[in-house]
Amino acid sequence: LENCGLTAASCEDLCGVVAAKPSLQVLDLGDNKLGDQGIATLCSSLLHSSSQIRVLWLWHCDITTTGCRDLCRVVRAKQSLKEMNLADNVLGDEGARLLCESVLEPGCQLQALWMKTCSFTTASCASF
Repeated sequence: LENCGLTAASCEDLCGVVAAKPSLQVLDLGDNKLGDQGIATLCSSLLHSSSQIRVLWLWHCDITTTGCRDLCRVVRAKQSLKEMNLADNVLGDEGARLLCESVLEPGCQLQALWMKTCSFTTASCASF
């Protein structure tokens, strides 16, 4: 569903599919204007369903530190999640810190995390 013109409002319908299809393993929503509100809706659905999501691509989706907090809950809770692409979002240094803390949690099984062009400064280096 990459670059399909999806918005935060589209996430309601999308979450119905996620809940109804727990075998869905790859979800590419890159280059859609989901924003933090859409990410909150998506994350809530992923957390409250039997989803076995393995790959989640959310590059260039207008996600900020606020949306990053919701994604961190998914990273910590969903042991099936192995890959996540957050490139080209405005996560900032706080987002980098939150993600690094989540990846270090004992239950996290994430193996690949893409975060280029995410508005990090040299202050983020301490998180890594």
